[in-house]
Amino acid sequence: MSIRQDRKYVGEYANTLNGVEYTGKWYTYEDAAKAKTAAKKMTIIAAAQLLIFVAGLIYDSAASYKVWVFIPYVLAFLPYFFLAYQTFSVFRHKGDYTHKEYDRLIGGQKGSIYAVLVFMSISLVADVILLILGAAKLVTLNIIWDILFIIGLIILVVLDILNIKLTKCLSCKTK
Repeated sequence: MSIRQDRKYVGEYANTLNGVEYTGKWYTYEDAAKAKTAAKKMTIIAAAQLLIFVAGLIYDSAASYKVWVFIPYVLAFLPYFFLAYQTFSVFRHKGDYTHKEYDRLIGGQKGSIYAVLVFMSISLVADVILLILGAAKLVTLNIIWDILFIIGLIILVVLDILNIKLTKCLSCKTK
């Protein structure tokens, strides 16, 4: 995190005899059991999403040769990576969150989820248009690969919508 972003949290620390102590707001789950279950589910979903995403890069579909279909798909890699990191960190985290941890993990998840949803939706619509407009030009094998690619995109979008619903279980209150 850059110094500029860390300045936001400077007033939340105080020098003591034992060193620097956190004196800012603490965030705790409104329903800890529900949040732990949601974090576990979100971690499994994030792992599944990464596997499906990588599988979509491997097979040879006509979409992989069209920039307007493939670029949004590839651009989703970074939000997927951040989402996997954040969900695993939330799953692993014990206790309460500091303001900085809350912003980076819980707040950052929402941004990553929506970025992934936008990129995957754009790629899905573009691939359906490609399939409709170029179906006569494609050979049978490529149509099958494209249909599999579309099915993978639909699964990714549905899992992302499920993630959005699960983030509501991670709501926190200040202590």
